Amino acid sequence: LIIPALATYYYAGENPLIVSYFVGAVGYALGLIGSSLFDLPSGSMIVWALAFAWLAAIGVMRIRIKLAGHYS
Repeated sequence: LIIPALATYYYAGENPLIVSYFVGAVGYALGLIGSSLFDLPSGSMIVWALAFAWLAAIGVMRIRIKLAGHYS
């Protein structure tokens, strides 16, 4: 899926691949955990969890950029 790659759009660090792997791993893990807890289909839960992980990563990166003074 493209969502882990989109998570690094605002990332200005040296290696965006690590952030992308982290978002993907967190999304898949949360999706599988949510699927087993709520007895829902794994595929759709993984997609939703990846989307939420993406939004969280974008939010964290925007806060970091704003705190660093590089974002207006």
